[in-house]
Amino acid sequence: MEEKILMESEHYNIKQVLKKASMTIVILSILVSVCMYFSYYASDYNRAKRTYTESYLPKQEKLVQEYNDIIATLEEKGEYTCLCEHAKTTTIKDENYWGDYTKEITLSFTKEDFVEAHPSAKEYAGCSLYNSIIWYDDWNEYKNNAVTISVSGWRAERCAIPLLANALILLFVLVYFWLRSYSLVITDKRVYGKTAFGKQVDLPLDSVSAVGTSALKGIAVGTSSGKIRFKLIKNQKDIHRVISKLLAERQTVEKTFGETTVQQTIVETTGADEIKKYKELLDCGAITQEEFDAKKKELLGL
Repeated sequence: MEEKILMESEHYNIKQVLKKASMTIVILSILVSVCMYFSYYASDYNRAKRTYTESYLPKQEKLVQEYNDIIATLEEKGEYTCLCEHAKTTTIKDENYWGDYTKEITLSFTKEDFVEAHPSAKEYAGCSLYNSIIWYDDWNEYKNNAVTISVSGWRAERCAIPLLANALILLFVLVYFWLRSYSLVITDKRVYGKTAFGKQVDLPLDSVSAVGTSALKGIAVGTSSGKIRFKLIKNQKDIHRVISKLLAERQTVEKTFGETTVQQTIVETTGADEIKKYKELLDCGAITQEEFDAKKKELLGL
């Protein structure tokens, strides 16, 4: 007898769903990364501005005052001893050590020499122990340098969003390969199809003991070895109804067959006992052979 297909599963387009989800995550990742970048840029700009106004400008004022004090001292005393990059060095022999060492010698400047070596407070700061960055007269130049250095630096927060987006997309790829091949076909003789990662399943209808639903619009088919689950079935309710109907029909047939067998057994047992009794009556001469044969045919339904 030819096998008859009763119903086939309909599936959601998982590829399109995951593709749209991946595109959404990529776009959100780009937007969040851009927002974070400009947020850090603004933060670095404010920090650089605060450092410039609260630290460098006071130092600049201090050095200007210090330079003016040196000029005033030179005008008053005629010379000033200063240690800066113009200091002379000399090589000194020390018998207590192996070799020689170099020693800086402070210079006593006259006003003319000092002004020639340090035409302004800025040049004086440049060869002092202070950082010459405090003499950036153009705030935009300082701001751009400070912010560019800071924003271009490595920060884990700037990488977290793209990394998370890539991890989610990789997860979607795995989910796609997990769910893409699910299929289920019900016939009047068997249930067959594909489960996770395309695994083939073929179950004779007699081996199916139960049917139920599961997560992700799934159908769980119970067998003696456990449950087999089929996911993303669009017509889940219809599939469940068809399999349930087949199981119910099988149970009805089995029950009817069992009752018929019991009744036949009872009839056969009762008929044999009656024939035995009539045989005893025949043996003792209570009935004739013709009467016995007639009763036997009656009991056997002949």
